Amino acid sequence: MKTIQQWVSRTLPDTTQSTPVLYKSYSTWVRDKQLGNPESFSLFKTMFKSMTSEIVEDVPEPIVVEPEVEPEPTIVEESILETIEEVQIEEVIPEIEPLQEPEPVIIGEEEIFKQVVNYTRSICDPHSTDYAFICSGDSGLGKTVEITNTLKEILGPESNTRQFISFKELENYEVEISTEEEEVEELQWIEGPTKVQTMNLYIFLYRENGKVLLFDDADSLIDNPKNFDILKKVLDSKRIRKVGYGAKPIILKKADSEGEDVVIPNSFECTSRIIVVTNKPFYKMDKALLTRSLVAEIDLSAEECLKRVKRLLPYLCQDDPRVSQEIRQEVLEYLMTISSLFKKLDLRSVEQSIKERLRNPDSWKELVKRSLLIKDKDGKN
Repeated sequence: MKTIQQWVSRTLPDTTQSTPVLYKSYSTWVRDKQLGNPESFSLFKTMFKSMTSEIVEDVPEPIVVEPEVEPEPTIVEESILETIEEVQIEEVIPEIEPLQEPEPVIIGEEEIFKQVVNYTRSICDPHSTDYAFICSGDSGLGKTVEITNTLKEILGPESNTRQFISFKELENYEVEISTEEEEVEELQWIEGPTKVQTMNLYIFLYRENGKVLLFDDADSLIDNPKNFDILKKVLDSKRIRKVGYGAKPIILKKADSEGEDVVIPNSFECTSRIIVVTNKPFYKMDKALLTRSLVAEIDLSAEECLKRVKRLLPYLCQDDPRVSQEIRQEVLEYLMTISSLFKKLDLRSVEQSIKERLRNPDSWKELVKRSLLIKDKDGKN
């Protein structure tokens, strides 16, 4: 027996160990059954139990876990599956309402011209940060009248400084040489040249620097590619804009009051405020000009033009003493009855209709109608 115990002690755990340790060793030994010789294992187990009967009794047998059996799939009728799929699709993909285009903002004739006046006022305000304004629209609608009246109301009459520079007149041309920025309490305004060479435009901008500059009927000024670079710099949202022309200063021979030469630098800091009035529609203009300025576009129907005429009726043909308010009203009422025949109608056409009424008091209606149809043949006034 001693020999067997000695032999077993070399293969079995120490029976003097505590129950958890012994149980752990026995469990390990049981697991080794799958790797060892089954016959030898029986012998070892018999000897182990005989020596550790008191301890092994408390050791539970290893728990045998049966493998999980996968449940059989539930069979659902095809019709039910279709219903389920439909429900799931409705839940996962909700209905999306189609995007609707926003309705166009309709601005009436009165609001459009209020905008023109307000933008002009902002340009005239020395504390405003608006330095450029472009007003576009059909001719004969009173764009320039509204702007010049606002300029006169706020800044007074136009500056008496000469606005056009001709090389033939350089002998008598007076220029203020100082380029230092001076603080002025009030702004002045002046109308600038539009059909002019680029160098003369540059000299004008330099001479009248710091004023409100109005460029009326500026289609040719905008279309000139040589002027475009200068316009792009002066029509900017910055208070100080650097403007240049050429690589060398411009020398005006004997141009000052004392007969001395005047030197125009090839660049200067422009602080003027610019207003451009044009008949050119915005979609035909370069975006580089529009993004730098306040913009207002006047595009009125014949009916809207008549509303404007009604508002300005007392001021039409006011230089002619033969034109009474009754005659103006008579012409306006007739034009309103035929307004659907025309795409456009402007103030000039109304004034011409009033004059036609004076020239031919018996047949003026037919003559006015025919004249307006001829002008409106291509949708133009």
